[in-house]
Amino acid sequence: MVSNIAEWIKTLDKVKQLGAQIVCPGHGPIGGPEIIIDQQRYWVELQRRIRTLVDDRHSWREINTLLKDIAAELRQMPEISRYVPDSPLLDQQANKLFKELGGAESSN
Repeated sequence: MVSNIAEWIKTLDKVKQLGAQIVCPGHGPIGGPEIIIDQQRYWVELQRRIRTLVDDRHSWREINTLLKDIAAELRQMPEISRYVPDSPLLDQQANKLFKELGGAESSN
């Protein structure tokens, strides 16, 4: 799991600047620069959705019940659908973002 998702998004910006034409990810097939772009977009889209819920003061319990819907929405985006994991990994990623974004267990 990524130790800090916000920092990983920034790191992927730096990786894109390297101009790689062939990318060998840790998982999945070898590809081009779209692998970096699409992976970053997944993290940005997930972060955006969790940030909205945190800003609306939803508790982790409430957000956790919405994860299937969030995953279904993200899977509708063809370029990032391959990065959307099933539970429990999605739960872990979303919980990490919840904490990074200042979510409080006592909300709602």
